[in-house]
Amino acid sequence: MNQVYEHAIRALASRGIRAEFHRPHQLALPSRVWITWNGQWFISTWVPACYPVPPEVDVVALCEECLRWRDDPFYTIPAEIADRFGLHRLSNEDFDRVILIPADGDEE
Repeated sequence: MNQVYEHAIRALASRGIRAEFHRPHQLALPSRVWITWNGQWFISTWVPACYPVPPEVDVVALCEECLRWRDDPFYTIPAEIADRFGLHRLSNEDFDRVILIPADGDEE
């Protein structure tokens, strides 16, 4: 596990949020969203509806806000959260290129 994920896991845990890897590079948070690092943070719902996280945004604060919004899974990041954090949904065409990252050691 790289330091980016280690830092995020510790920061989430300090706020009482459990995070665990669902797949390599897919850090799942309680049933609603997951995050991944590929040169920058991305946050996604399980649809998946994926959003690049602007570099100035605290990804932990964003995750916490999404988890507070509602207890049930949601299809997309709520508009009020997306607007507040400057999120814009990634196109479906870009999803595979940006999000499907090989497991460590499997890069070609």
